[in-house]
Amino acid sequence: MISEGGAGETRVYALIAVFIIVVVIFAVVFSSNQLNTAYIHHDFLGVDWCEDIGERDSGSQLLGLEKFSSLTYKIDGEYPAYLTIMTIKTLVMMSENELRDKTAESIGQALE
Repeated sequence: MISEGGAGETRVYALIAVFIIVVVIFAVVFSSNQLNTAYIHHDFLGVDWCEDIGERDSGSQLLGLEKFSSLTYKIDGEYPAYLTIMTIKTLVMMSENELRDKTAESIGQALE
């Protein structure tokens, strides 16, 4: 059965699309665009480890909704260890408790 929708039905879909676009634009514009760079304090690195500043990288994509920062630590220029922090801003975010529980669960699974 084919619907004989007219201009009214098209307007409803157009209004919904415009509303979604406006919400996404507001989320991008009014969201915090700061990403604090994580690092490992020199007290925890020991004498051999040092940061390779030449391999430091950061950037963003998805209209600023995703940001990342990557640092490289090495022992005497060898044996690299990478620290990457990524944030993904979403319109619907989980609560702090859910995020903490999910992180603890992921770490527990990785240690098994």
